[in-house]
Amino acid sequence: MDKVLGLLEQSVTILETEYGPECPTLALPLHSKGRTYLSVGDLEQAETPLLRALSLLEGEHGKESAHLIVLLNTLGELYLQTNQFGEAANYLDRCIEIILKTPGVDITQRLKALGNCGIALQNQGRHEEAVEHLEAHLRASETKYGAEDKKVWAACKNLAVAYAQHGLFDKAELLFRRALAICESKYDPNGFEMWLSLRDMAFLLKDTNRPDEAQVYIKRAGANYTQDQRNNAEGAD
Repeated sequence: MDKVLGLLEQSVTILETEYGPECPTLALPLHSKGRTYLSVGDLEQAETPLLRALSLLEGEHGKESAHLIVLLNTLGELYLQTNQFGEAANYLDRCIEIILKTPGVDITQRLKALGNCGIALQNQGRHEEAVEHLEAHLRASETKYGAEDKKVWAACKNLAVAYAQHGLFDKAELLFRRALAICESKYDPNGFEMWLSLRDMAFLLKDTNRPDEAQVYIKRAGANYTQDQRNNAEGAD
């Protein structure tokens, strides 16, 4: 990482020396620098270059330009990881608005913005808005990857959690069961995704007064996983 960051810093220095600190081209190495910090979990160091890159792009292209989409998504991801859910939702909503007005945008950017924004809204207690975003995320995921693809698992799971927290337990159960079915056909039976799906089913069944059914999933979750995972799964008991 140090080598990559050193090269990016050199690029920034060269551009600043040649064209000045307001050169819009600086946005590219600054964004890359922020993403590099983000990728290794250095979230505090990631923020400054990302915000500077955004300011440069806004100055060059305006605040509603498609040039901002990827950077707004990155900022949303940063603030989601630092539990600044209001900031995350603000940047991601801006991103979604631009995407909806821009034809031909890579659908992966739309998926990222919808999914992360839904999670940010959910963590703010804005359940109806979260459900709206996460339903759109699931539909778009199904369109891109197919209904039973591994990448649809997370979309099902996140929407099911939102339904459950909004008191829509029947809808939540259908999606938790669908997520589990995807795990059973696509993922490692001893993998983390399977454990999460079993744990989710156990918690839902417990919350809907079906303790005997919940025990089936608790035992499955606890049978083949690490002690920490087993303790978490048994927490549904």
